[in-house]
Amino acid sequence: FFAREQGVGQRIDSFQVIGRYFRDCVPREAVSGPPDPCRARQCLVPGLNQALLAAVRIGIVGLGGNGARVFELVAGMGVAERGGMVLVDPDRIEPSNLPRLPYAALDDVGRPKVDVAARFLHWKNPRALCDVFRCSVADAAAKTALSGCDVLLACGDGDGVRLLVNDLAVRCGMPLIDLGADIQVRPDGVEAGGQVRVVVPGTTACLACCRAFDPGQAALDLLSDM
Repeated sequence: FFAREQGVGQRIDSFQVIGRYFRDCVPREAVSGPPDPCRARQCLVPGLNQALLAAVRIGIVGLGGNGARVFELVAGMGVAERGGMVLVDPDRIEPSNLPRLPYAALDDVGRPKVDVAARFLHWKNPRALCDVFRCSVADAAAKTALSGCDVLLACGDGDGVRLLVNDLAVRCGMPLIDLGADIQVRPDGVEAGGQVRVVVPGTTACLACCRAFDPGQAALDLLSDM
């Protein structure tokens, strides 16, 4: 590589690429194989490579309303069966969460969402690999684990979370799918809305560029309680 400070080229013996696109880091021909009988119906979709889906490593930030549905579908499809999942959410299950969490039951109230989700994943697919982080995406350990994923799903609440996952995706060159939904109850009526945005670093605008979050509110969300 070129050392700008010295103005000379220097030899390197090895390097590591973090956050690669799964279509590049997992060649289709390298992961083709016999069909999985549990996924027989979805394997009928033209062009779908089940072995490729199984090899992907996927990160999910937020396991509430949106995250729960995404997680359930991903678990059922056999995505990340060999690549593994990284689940990040600091919250515990509350009674009011249960209608939106297909992976949880009444006995799970008070338990960390990621622990209950991981149990569901292993029940759904005993071969699945999963790392859980009972913390914010701002935590260093969570960031390190997410940086090694092939794709990132952002399903958290608040602009602060969006700022952090957007920064991580852009820095690591990792595709990001951001999902959000909200219902506002006002004296003059009810307003509901949602969004799905896809960020492919170097190809599409990031969440900051397309104004998918309010920087001022994001800064407030990330303020320490101290």
